[in-house]
Amino acid sequence: DSLALLNGKGTMTNGNELNRSNTNQNGATCSDGNGGTYLDDESIEQITVTAGDIVSGSPVPSGDFIVEGGRAYVTVKVWCWETGASDTADIYLTNDASSPDWQPLASIACPGGGSQTIVQAFD
Repeated sequence: DSLALLNGKGTMTNGNELNRSNTNQNGATCSDGNGGTYLDDESIEQITVTAGDIVSGSPVPSGDFIVEGGRAYVTVKVWCWETGASDTADIYLTNDASSPDWQPLASIACPGGGSQTIVQAFD
């Protein structure tokens, strides 16, 4: 769980991201840039990865570790711009954090504007 580590985006107005740059490319500049205003323009607020089942549309942790061949849920709290129609959350996976080879898993459209929670299951 990223907790509040991702709040904000780069050095955007009223929303400096304390742990920038959170990119999937070591040493790279975030391609989202620094423009905009916090909680008006797009930002990722929290990412949580859990093992378990879905109950009533929400992940319910099983208390187990995520294992190869098991089900994992990625929950992403985002702030989507205006109606959210132009925003997507892209989810990637790598098998080696020290030498990542990022593979795209999903690209999920924002379900609306403002604060949104996106949940995606992976088997």
